Amino acid sequence: MLLKKIRQTIARFGMLQGGEGVVVAVSGGVDSMVLLHLLVRLREPLALRLHVAHLDHGLRGEEGERDARFVREQAAFLALPATVERIEVKRETGCSLQETARKVRYQFLDRVAESVGASKIALGHTQDDLAETFLINLLRGSGVRGLAGIPPIREGRIIRPLIGTSRQGILAYARAHEIFFVVDSSNVKADYLRNRIRLQLLPVLAEYNPRIVRCLAQAALIFREEEAYLSLLVRERLASILVKPEGGEPALHIPTLQELPLALKRRILREAFGLLGGLSLSFERVAALEDLLTGPSRGQLSLSGGFVALRDGEILRFVRQKPPKAVDEVLPLPSEGEAKL
Repeated sequence: MLLKKIRQTIARFGMLQGGEGVVVAVSGGVDSMVLLHLLVRLREPLALRLHVAHLDHGLRGEEGERDARFVREQAAFLALPATVERIEVKRETGCSLQETARKVRYQFLDRVAESVGASKIALGHTQDDLAETFLINLLRGSGVRGLAGIPPIREGRIIRPLIGTSRQGILAYARAHEIFFVVDSSNVKADYLRNRIRLQLLPVLAEYNPRIVRCLAQAALIFREEEAYLSLLVRERLASILVKPEGGEPALHIPTLQELPLALKRRILREAFGLLGGLSLSFERVAALEDLLTGPSRGQLSLSGGFVALRDGEILRFVRQKPPKAVDEVLPLPSEGEAKL
């Protein structure tokens, strides 16, 4: 039953075309182990070349080492090639340790896929993960893009075949097929927001709606479909708003931008900022940009990533601030008394 459902998910989102190399990210937990076993069952009918990948972030001590050994043993049992590595993750400036670990993990998976010639990377995110992400972003005040949650397929390479399957269904499959897995003790600690949502909030919501996980995942899918359409609309409109002043970088034509509905205007500001080198804009920064557009004909606004928005009449540009030049002039100091710099 679950195998049929996974095949339907793969077909629905065009995850696999057959004859492809697939790196399977395996943590050793029940989700990734069930994913691995399902892909092994699909290996022959879809002519897949599977490669197991596991990364120990060096954050969980002996438990992390145990998981690495387990994944290596399971890959050998299934006669699958595997890449198991350990990388000591250190927090980056401006990022949480979890965000840094996630970044390192994706870099590792990309590197493995490149080295083995795989066109896809399969992750074990489930319907429950999608529901949890929806609630996390809702609590943070996210818009449509955030509420769309985890994409079933990203950049044509990252695929999530279990995204439509509940964790309850995955556990039932693991029991029925006697699939071994390890348990990450950090998942049962209420130290992180996601864990508190899983352990505390979702059980309360289930009292109001026993199908809450499925309903939240369905809402996320609806937002994702609308997000896809809105993104297409934004790209089409942006082409008519971008201008290139003589000798300058691409910029936005403010009068044309101001003719658009507010929701579309905000999206175009975010899209343009990303295209011109920026990363992301908070709701507060977008609101400040709106004020810049309606204020005096000249002005500027500091943005994230060292960027500045510059308004010059009917033109809005995003430019990166240059770091101050180091002073390399040598100044003589008096042999006696004080000197002011």
